[in-house]
Amino acid sequence: IMDASVAYWLRERQWRRAAAACEEAAAKRGWDGRLTFWRSVAVAEEGGVNQAIRELEELRRKRDFELAANVALLHFHANVALRDEAAVGELERARGPAEERAADSSCLLAAAFLLHAGELHRAKRLVERVLDKNPMNIKACSLRGWVELAANADCQRSSRRDAATRAGAGQYFDQALNADRSGRKELDALLGMAAYQSSIGKHPDAVDYLDKAIVAFQGCLPALTEKAKALMMMSKWDLAVETAERVLQQDPAEIGALQVTVVYRLAHDCNASEAADAVQALCDALERHEPENPELWVRAAQVVARLAERNEEILRRIVRLVERAKRKCQDKPAFATEYAFQLGLSGKFDAAFAAYEQASQLDESNGEALFGQIYCLVKRGELDEAAQQLEFLSVLQETIGRTAQVTFLEASLAWRRDKDQRTSLKLLNETVQIHVKSIQATRASNIFEHYIRFNPDFMLEIALEYLQHCGTEPIEACEAPPQQLVNSIKLLDKIIKFMPCMLSAQIALARANFVAGDMDGASKIVRNIMSLDPNFGEAHLLSAQIQLRAEDFTSARNSLEQALSLDFSVRESPTYLIVKARVLLATGELDEAKAVLESAIQLPGVIVSSDASIFGSGGTAPRRTGKLFGGGSSPSTISNTDRVSIFIDLAAVYMALKQVDMARKVIRVARREVKGMPEEVRVIVADSEIALKRNDVKGALRMLNEVPHDS
Repeated sequence: IMDASVAYWLRERQWRRAAAACEEAAAKRGWDGRLTFWRSVAVAEEGGVNQAIRELEELRRKRDFELAANVALLHFHANVALRDEAAVGELERARGPAEERAADSSCLLAAAFLLHAGELHRAKRLVERVLDKNPMNIKACSLRGWVELAANADCQRSSRRDAATRAGAGQYFDQALNADRSGRKELDALLGMAAYQSSIGKHPDAVDYLDKAIVAFQGCLPALTEKAKALMMMSKWDLAVETAERVLQQDPAEIGALQVTVVYRLAHDCNASEAADAVQALCDALERHEPENPELWVRAAQVVARLAERNEEILRRIVRLVERAKRKCQDKPAFATEYAFQLGLSGKFDAAFAAYEQASQLDESNGEALFGQIYCLVKRGELDEAAQQLEFLSVLQETIGRTAQVTFLEASLAWRRDKDQRTSLKLLNETVQIHVKSIQATRASNIFEHYIRFNPDFMLEIALEYLQHCGTEPIEACEAPPQQLVNSIKLLDKIIKFMPCMLSAQIALARANFVAGDMDGASKIVRNIMSLDPNFGEAHLLSAQIQLRAEDFTSARNSLEQALSLDFSVRESPTYLIVKARVLLATGELDEAKAVLESAIQLPGVIVSSDASIFGSGGTAPRRTGKLFGGGSSPSTISNTDRVSIFIDLAAVYMALKQVDMARKVIRVARREVKGMPEEVRVIVADSEIALKRNDVKGALRMLNEVPHDS
């Protein structure tokens, strides 16, 4: 069990845990060469290279460990700041003779280290040397299987070669499992066969092998942890969490089990407080039990960041962890880039921009850092500067290839800067294709990598960007939904299947259904959101829109009041003001409706080319804040549909109050503001209706003739 457990913790890159496993085994049976060797490896990986070199030098004097110590020493000497050339030369001269006289057990120990170090060809050669003598050597067969699995992941071969390599791994593990006629199974081979089955997507078979390991080797935490991960891949979340809890009962700080719990809380539990507590428990375990392992910290934080729905409390905790990792390894561009990325998720775009600049200074070819800087510029509304920087990044893409993130930036700028909807939508389609292709290119090595690569936060941004082009008013029953709306709904469905409790995706899907005219579908999702989180204000706001559509004005008013009580900032939302005004208009409260809409028309972004104050002092709208991409409430992204709705509704109220001149003035401003845009048709129709109410039939017909035939 010890060898398999240590190998597992090393594969998981949990150095302190691997060293502790050696110490636990030594407490039971005393120290031996194998325990000393693997503890030295773990100590070196944690940063204690000099200490490890001293211990391995002592171990090299023992013939059974000479070869393994030699290859480990050569590896670690290559990773110290001041390389001892004399020592390296002596080790290289001694390597050949040591290999010639090494026994099978020595060859396998050296091969196991070479596998850990990523020197797969040398590891394979040593294992094959043993298998040539004894094809049924259990440990050699198992180790050969692990080498084949690592070769597949490391070399990124073609699909045919990948399949052949994985099949070879399975054959070797199977050979190891069937070699012992007594029926006892090798733990390392059981874990390997489970990993092989997961690598080809057969997660139920992986669970079967892990169950065999759990039964045969009582208290085997690696098997339980891997079972929890496999169950997650099968979407058996309750069983996955139960299995993780079994692990945590034995070891409350087991990092893999804590990660399973965190992912469950974020993706399926819909309880932000419990999710934050689970994240804190994970952070505490990482810092306490892997205190010199910043790479592990960052890898764990990456998963959380992409599932956190930009929750401020959760991001605060993991940003702190990544910041500590960055300080420990100040020369790591990847750490600096991830830190900047998480600052951006937190909405701190000035700080994120500065952090991305620092990451670029560490590696000028760091495409992710350059993308991040441009992303922050767009978020800050500096579109011209963003466009200039994007030209430079496009040149870099010629070397590294087009990425989904850069294509997404191009789509965003095409719309926000150039008002080119066709190009923006084309680029969004390309963004989805590139992102999905990158996910499907290779199978994720584990569930956590799967979440990082899927990146639901980014997928949601794409879906919301599609919705930018769909308007906010329901289409007519006779209309087919536009393709961008269909694309958004498809993406949102995928996200929710992946993360059932991602409420930001659920509310976006409800809004998409509302715009598509599917009121029943929208209502069903809204009810589901409220059952998961009764305090989700956006759900109450959308409920008000649906109720208004059904002419249930009392319920709509109540839903608006509920939304406002849950989030006072909703009063700054164009949607809230439009729905409130329409309820007031429908119930005959004309002066109140006028005041609301005169406040709405002064929102930043509603009127660009003239002074909004000419429409009265219904109240100065406070400056709005929020997400820039995907229909957030930033001033620069108020939709043209909402702008037109405010104009038309205010004109309707003025007409109801017999203030015809003011109504005509609103419409004139509206026509100037949206000239040449698809929304202009709504303004023309509203203008013609005002003309009809003034009995100007010819004028109304003349206006309607301006409507394009293909609108």
